[in-house]
Amino acid sequence: MNETHYSSATGSMVTLYTMPSMNPELRIVAAKGVLPGSIVMSRANPAMIPSPFEPIAGTQTMPVNIGEQSAGVLGGLLTNNMTVPASNIAGHALHLYNLRNPAHLPNVNDEEPSRIYALNGSITGSVVRSSGSFITSSITANEPTWFRAGTDIRNIDYALRNIRPTDVSVIEAGNDIIGGPVQGSVTVQGPGALLVSPPILSLMSVGNRTFDANNCPVDYSQVNGLPSQNAAITVMAGLKGKQPSYEAFLAGYLDPANVGSMPDYLVLTPAEAALPDPATLIPGVKMTSVIGDSAVPLCRCTWRMNTGWSKVAMTRSSWCPLWRARPATH
Repeated sequence: MNETHYSSATGSMVTLYTMPSMNPELRIVAAKGVLPGSIVMSRANPAMIPSPFEPIAGTQTMPVNIGEQSAGVLGGLLTNNMTVPASNIAGHALHLYNLRNPAHLPNVNDEEPSRIYALNGSITGSVVRSSGSFITSSITANEPTWFRAGTDIRNIDYALRNIRPTDVSVIEAGNDIIGGPVQGSVTVQGPGALLVSPPILSLMSVGNRTFDANNCPVDYSQVNGLPSQNAAITVMAGLKGKQPSYEAFLAGYLDPANVGSMPDYLVLTPAEAALPDPATLIPGVKMTSVIGDSAVPLCRCTWRMNTGWSKVAMTRSSWCPLWRARPATH
């Protein structure tokens, strides 16, 4: 299968949409390569789909009749991005607005992830030129999704979603994950974890809402069916096709029999490791711990923001103590 199956001569990107379901499963598995194009795994509530019981459904800004044929209208319904309601919303429009953002997502009890696998090849998104700029494939998920390729994963923007604290979304390639001519990014909604190996340039964990350029939550963007906590992000590189040895980690750091071989900063008692009131800390001044001559330096940290790597203006409470064995800046 080649890229022309997904890209038209007009420079548009063909998108595959799935229908909403209580048990959505998308599986694309190939012995060699996968060219997925753009994919939207529907985030709509099944009740939003027109039916004999709900002949005019959809969203409050775009009602959909039972015989609707417009790809643009149906695509907006299935993507179901949260929007600001009109100040005077009422009647049927209010009914449709409430349908699209339920307190419990329809697939909350589905614990099986979706999968896109290229066993001995690459997962390669399409790239088309439109109005003087490049457009790359995008994949929107409505549940944990695992991307695994024996070679590379390229040219894809990801909008991922975890639903439960135990969910894990995975992007894993044998060689490289490359964003392509348009910077590839990964945004994950919901709790749980995101595992990326090897790393990609831009990773964002946004909880149950979106954020603006000033890193402030956008009003009415909250997904009611998702917890507010963000997913943890784990990035691994240099594995050369191998997997981490979690058994060795447990033996080295958590087995009491190996305490004697641990560095001393790992075996401090709670009293020895106690920190002073952050309000009393003075930027740039070393803090001495209760164990005597082991001064702990303070430094400015670089924090990962939703808008990218940014230096954050520090308050006294946000100055952090480092391990005494480490340098004074990081």
